[in-house]
Amino acid sequence: MITAVDVGGTKTLVAQFGDDGLPVNEVRFLTPHNPAEFIKLLNSHLDEANPKTAIAVGVPGIVDEAGVLLRCGNLDWKNLALKQLLEDRYKIPAYIENDAKMAALAEINQLPIVPRLGLYLTVSTGIGGGLIVNGQLHPAFRNNEPGHMQLQYEGVWQQWQHFASGSALMHHFGKEVHEFERQTEWKDVAERLSRGLFAIIPTLQPDIIVFGGSVGNYFEHYSDFLLERLQRLAPYIVIPELFKAHHPNEAVLYGCYRHASTAIAQQTV
Repeated sequence: MITAVDVGGTKTLVAQFGDDGLPVNEVRFLTPHNPAEFIKLLNSHLDEANPKTAIAVGVPGIVDEAGVLLRCGNLDWKNLALKQLLEDRYKIPAYIENDAKMAALAEINQLPIVPRLGLYLTVSTGIGGGLIVNGQLHPAFRNNEPGHMQLQYEGVWQQWQHFASGSALMHHFGKEVHEFERQTEWKDVAERLSRGLFAIIPTLQPDIIVFGGSVGNYFEHYSDFLLERLQRLAPYIVIPELFKAHHPNEAVLYGCYRHASTAIAQQTV
């Protein structure tokens, strides 16, 4: 079985995947902000899971080719050699990748027709993104971080995720997205998300954009407002198709499984 780990800025999910590609034995815990405490807690859950085949981890930050988490904005982790730590302890392969890239790999490949260029956006504690080219992660886009784009909003230059993420919405409205009831609230969500999309869409021209994460989970509540906003303010741009993630809360886990199973299959050829 492949053990998948979704490390979020707020919570961490651990699940095991069998040959049917479905998660079982899923557990979650609050993500400690201290990296040493996180490793200790993660190891305790992995010890219970007893991973046998491989471990795949999606992390909210920049990862190099050696599986070192170089930096992690929402958790302030730096130079965490996660791949080596896991392989030394469990003696099986470990695959480490940015969480949004893992989710993108799963969600774009779940579409009925895999697009030439698909963009996955996870809107949760922060905003992350993954670009999939013909169904594959492309090394040229390995470290793209759309949530870190500097945009002008309410007269201030700031990162997109600082005014459009789930955390930013919670700070602004004083309640979680699942508590939103008014159309004015959903219109505001669409307005905030549109600011980043105005930069992304004409620059990259993705065929499809898939929305996941805690805010993406409620995509149907603001999708019409978002599409209207994009069409009204950017009539000269071809607007990509917009979709809600198939597994908005578990996309990273599914992506971890896909990433590890593909790597294992390539090694056995």
